[in-house]
Amino acid sequence: MSNFVYLFKNGDLYNIGCTNNIDRKKQNLKPGNLIATMKSDESDVICKQLQSIYQEERLPSSEYFRLSKSQASECKRQLEEIGGSNYYQ
Repeated sequence: MSNFVYLFKNGDLYNIGCTNNIDRKKQNLKPGNLIATMKSDESDVICKQLQSIYQEERLPSSEYFRLSKSQASECKRQLEEIGGSNYYQ
């Protein structure tokens, strides 16, 4: 079953996760901004890979990361390469 992998920005924190309902997630993460999303049958695997890449920046026991601008751009680029064109500014 396809789910969404997403990158949200809220202040100086980023949220990397996955959901089956991106509209509900947008509501739950307000006032955060959706930076990028992609839909995939392998969303859990992709999400875990991205979270693993940025593990050093992860806030304990959360899906929140303190990414630099370059790291956030890289994460967005990786989602774009994997998933296509479902991206936001």
